[in-house]
Amino acid sequence: MTEIDSESPWPEEALEFTTLWCRFISANCKEWKFQLRDFPQPWLDIGELHLWGKLVGAEQEATKRAKRGVIIQLGEPYGEVTIERSMTSLKYYHDFNCEVEHLSYAFGPCWEPVISQCNLAFNNIVSSSKDPSPPLPFWDKIRLIYHGRLTTCIRQLTFLLHASLDPYNTTEEMEVTWNDVIMDWTNAKFIFKGNLEIYVRTASKYDDCRMLYLPNLKLTMKLKWICLGDPNDHHSVMPCAPDKLPEYSSNQEHDSFRAFRSQNLNLTLALETKPSSPSAGTSDCPVALLYNSTLSRHYKRVYLSLALHRFQVHYWMSFSMQRGLELVGQKFTFSSEYLLTLIPVEDGLLHRPRAVWSITYMNCELNDAEMWLKSALQVTLNLHQPVEKCYFLSVAKVSYGRETTMLGAISNFNTSRVVHKDDTPTHRLVVLLLKGAWTPTNRDIIFALYDSFRKTQQLKKNLSTASLKAFRCPESSSTPIKVRSRSIENQVAPGSPIQPSNPTIVVQETPSPVTKLQSGHAASMLQQLIAEAEHKSVVFSDDLSVQMKEQHLQGLAACQEDDVVHKNWLSNNP
Repeated sequence: MTEIDSESPWPEEALEFTTLWCRFISANCKEWKFQLRDFPQPWLDIGELHLWGKLVGAEQEATKRAKRGVIIQLGEPYGEVTIERSMTSLKYYHDFNCEVEHLSYAFGPCWEPVISQCNLAFNNIVSSSKDPSPPLPFWDKIRLIYHGRLTTCIRQLTFLLHASLDPYNTTEEMEVTWNDVIMDWTNAKFIFKGNLEIYVRTASKYDDCRMLYLPNLKLTMKLKWICLGDPNDHHSVMPCAPDKLPEYSSNQEHDSFRAFRSQNLNLTLALETKPSSPSAGTSDCPVALLYNSTLSRHYKRVYLSLALHRFQVHYWMSFSMQRGLELVGQKFTFSSEYLLTLIPVEDGLLHRPRAVWSITYMNCELNDAEMWLKSALQVTLNLHQPVEKCYFLSVAKVSYGRETTMLGAISNFNTSRVVHKDDTPTHRLVVLLLKGAWTPTNRDIIFALYDSFRKTQQLKKNLSTASLKAFRCPESSSTPIKVRSRSIENQVAPGSPIQPSNPTIVVQETPSPVTKLQSGHAASMLQQLIAEAEHKSVVFSDDLSVQMKEQHLQGLAACQEDDVVHKNWLSNNP
């Protein structure tokens, strides 16, 4: 146990166990599926599983407060008997090795409510603890019960991330696949080594498009649990019976897991690629393919590190691959830290705190990068047509740094602006040996790419729901109701046997939505524009070369002697 769980501190006094056993386990499974009813895809699919290793089960001897009394009715003449039962959990210490042929896991918006309902159903099957403490989340339960190492060799590991709310839609999804991957899971640390590929599955011509390819990738995830005590000290966690609570729990909520319960989580991600051999060519290079039309609140800090020995980025204007660009780099490194802050929403209603992510620092460096422009030699419908590559830009080194600087207030009676304590800029950019070529061919390709990008952004804006916000029907305090009135020609006294003849029913029709739109806010705006067309000849334009005199005068009036609030950028191109 001490060899398997070496990171957990053992108490100075010897531990006593009521249950202690050790076994060597070997298990084989041909196929294992977790299928939800009416779902076409399995949630979990494992094939050709072989597991072997050591497994230790240990239940720590309970203290006096961790023993609860259970009354058993034995019947006459024995009556009832009270026995003591331990409240401690059975913990598992494992050192497993596993080989899997293929493993597939599916998740997405259509799976989340169903899995949550399954978890609620399992809570009715598994009895909850009699400890009055708040329940532990599942990640804290795993840290409390399972300890050790799991090393898995998987031929193909696939994560299917659904993008649709329809569980029957199996075409709109993203597939993340690891080939020949080795996963090592230890205490708060995950390591993946293998070839990573990301595909887009969609019912269009972009189906089976490989967006990202990272060969010989090493992905490391380190979890640092923020607790009041030692996050690895699970031996000191001891439950408490409801009738044996300590005295200090009378004025506050009792929590037997207070020191072990996680408050936040700091996550560190590191991605690194290395060549498989010194003579590896472009086939052993990370590649990203892009087209023009294609972290939870429990975290506290997220650290991200990325190192690529070589990479390629291909960008095409469309699927026809008429024009595009290619970015090739020899080495790329990136490191950053992000901080999560929860800001309460105070509007009189009950809301979850608003999550705001901020950048603590960011460092990035690019070496020996080149950018080439691509253009088809002739416009045809053939997707495998010859492409001409033109040199555009090259740079020996580009380094970028960003660091958050503390703010301080200026002690000035005439202004209340906030400035930085020093002149340290937020962004630092250094470019070495920048070279470029501007030719008629490059000009035409750049203008075509920019024009396509602008049209795509405009198309997304037109197709989004934000474009409908300009058309609003006039609001009404009550729901429009059809009013029906009866007009009777001959009035008769109540109770008369003579019935009224030829009753006329008048129905007031509700105006159609088109009629409302024509007489609403949109129509008034149109009439206002027509009325101002002959009087106001100045309209808004993207061309800011011509400014009105009033705007210049306002700028001069607002100008002050000390008008530099903060130096945001510092660039250097030696």
